[in-house]
Amino acid sequence: MSAEAQAVGSAGAALQFSDAASFRAWLERLPRGDLVQCHAEFAAQVQQLARAPLKPSLRLELLELMRETVADIQRSYGAICWGRPVPLDGGDRTIWKRVAGVWRDMAAAYDLLIMEMANGADEITARPQLICQRALRYTGLAIGEHNRVYHAVSSDLWRQLHRLYVFAENAGVAMTSVRDPVGRGDPTTTCTATYIHTLLAQLAQPDALTLHQMNLLDRWLDRWER
Repeated sequence: MSAEAQAVGSAGAALQFSDAASFRAWLERLPRGDLVQCHAEFAAQVQQLARAPLKPSLRLELLELMRETVADIQRSYGAICWGRPVPLDGGDRTIWKRVAGVWRDMAAAYDLLIMEMANGADEITARPQLICQRALRYTGLAIGEHNRVYHAVSSDLWRQLHRLYVFAENAGVAMTSVRDPVGRGDPTTTCTATYIHTLLAQLAQPDALTLHQMNLLDRWLDRWER
């Protein structure tokens, strides 16, 4: 079976961990030497995490544990199609869709926690600023992934970004500090700063920027977003 076929087949895998210890054990078993399969297995677990019947506090803990690894795998896998001639050919477009899909799935998993807070999940109600900032961050990364291949950003992503920020404002946590060191130069941010980061990146007209310029802009915005 080809690596691509195996990757597609792994998408239906059940959740492979149920707590921090089993997550770390599963992480050790990831096939790091096979980037296609590694990304597919990780992507499948991100999807399953949003579907599994877990306590909201455990779901949040596992999502937070995933963050550094998902950033590393996404960067390695996405780099295959970055800088390629556009429009992307079939293989590169498939890679791009998978990478953008993982960012959206991460955003959806944190968005689910917002719904669970609204439904009375008391164990996570003290952390609305962190949960919303993460959902905003991953929605912004999905938007950025569109920019990297000069693809129009879908209207549903923009609506999601604005909806999440409205939640932060209504919850009174838009300006509450949140620590987010993953993939950022400045580890301290807020929901407002994360939201503005994505807006400013779009105002810079990314369709007219090189990939290097986009990366430089992103690093600058880590400092300027506040």
